[in-house]
Amino acid sequence: MQNFFSDRWKIGFLLLTFCVSFGYALLYRIPPSVDARLFHETAMQIATHSRYCVSCDTVPPDRDPAMDNVGPGYQFFLSAIYRTFGVHLWIVWLIQALMHTIVVAWLWTLLKKILPSDGHRWHFFLPLSLYAFHPDLVQQTAMLMSEALFVFLMMASVRLLVYLIEKKDVAKSIHWITVIGLGLILGALFMVRPPGLLILLLSVAFLIWRRLAKQAVLIILIAVALQVPWNVRNVQVYHHFVLNAPVGGRDFWVGLHPESGGEFNVPAEVTKKLEGLDAAARERTSLEETKKIVLNHPGYALKRTVHKAFKLFALSKTSGFWFHYRSTLDHALTVVGSILFNFVLWSMAFAQLWEIVRTRRVRHWLVLFSCLGIIALAIAPTLTVVINRYRIPMLPFATLLAVEWLMFVRGKDRWKSLLGAWAILIIATISDVWGNKEKVLEHLQRIKS
Repeated sequence: MQNFFSDRWKIGFLLLTFCVSFGYALLYRIPPSVDARLFHETAMQIATHSRYCVSCDTVPPDRDPAMDNVGPGYQFFLSAIYRTFGVHLWIVWLIQALMHTIVVAWLWTLLKKILPSDGHRWHFFLPLSLYAFHPDLVQQTAMLMSEALFVFLMMASVRLLVYLIEKKDVAKSIHWITVIGLGLILGALFMVRPPGLLILLLSVAFLIWRRLAKQAVLIILIAVALQVPWNVRNVQVYHHFVLNAPVGGRDFWVGLHPESGGEFNVPAEVTKKLEGLDAAARERTSLEETKKIVLNHPGYALKRTVHKAFKLFALSKTSGFWFHYRSTLDHALTVVGSILFNFVLWSMAFAQLWEIVRTRRVRHWLVLFSCLGIIALAIAPTLTVVINRYRIPMLPFATLLAVEWLMFVRGKDRWKSLLGAWAILIIATISDVWGNKEKVLEHLQRIKS
């Protein structure tokens, strides 16, 4: 086993990870579309004119579509690349492929902490390979989407958290520099996507649990301070406090609307009621409509929320349904590959979760952090809207759980936990397909055409 952890193995594996990721981007050269186009256009305006908008000269700032995407973290990230290197998408793909490769390297290190030296090679290699070459992840690095940056910052924060908790004998200067770095990264994480706030709170909770309360307080202060310039800008634009972006209320309403299926399928009623309103009015109207549904139909609201929680982990929720494929074959192969990778990885991850619930025992605090990390990242889509890519940030934690399960669960217990995991995946998939039959048929037709 020790030979497997040698530098030669690691360098070769990471090089292959980078080549697959960047090679996919160069092969398909996916143009910015839908959300990616909005990210791209906003970043262009920041880089060239230092203004956060898209329709800058045609609509008032509080009605500009730039705020229809959460941010501003990824938009500033793209604008920094454009300003430094020019508007060349291949440079973005290159950087995102490098970030994905670095995350795999960090996972390699973290997995060694929970895997004993007498473990089998495949206990380590199988889950890590499923993560490194996962079709959904490879696709995301080839697109202008915020998940690549979010995962990179999240795993950077986990890496620093591990260092803080386990390295108590380092110099004070290095220790406190690490604390400041963790605060900055967690603050930036929230600016990329709102679920970063829950990762921040989870990290702080673990620091307090390990008697690092002073460090936890400083991290919160740094993360909050990082938001202040953006919050001040939003007050100037919207004349009221906006923490991240004024889209949360709409997502709550759409997620509960009977015609949405729990996904971001905006019904005509929502579009009509929000048309022409400024950001404050849109949020106010959306939250009022959400409140009506919850108060007048609490049973339905609860049922829809449970349905979304299952839908998030459905095998039918694959990132393979896109528009850049060159033939039916590569489209079908990507979709089937996505389903298989998700099935194997989530089977092992859910089996480990099942085993933890059954035995009420956790062997390493990183495993507990991974369990809670998956739960934290599932909260936002469960309460708002389910989109397949929202599951991507959970995959590093699922990889850690998979290694733990392969290493320590044996015999009949392994099959019992697997049956429990498969039950969850089957129920989730049936729930998704049954509630979105038309959309599934549309996707299948897309592959045929």
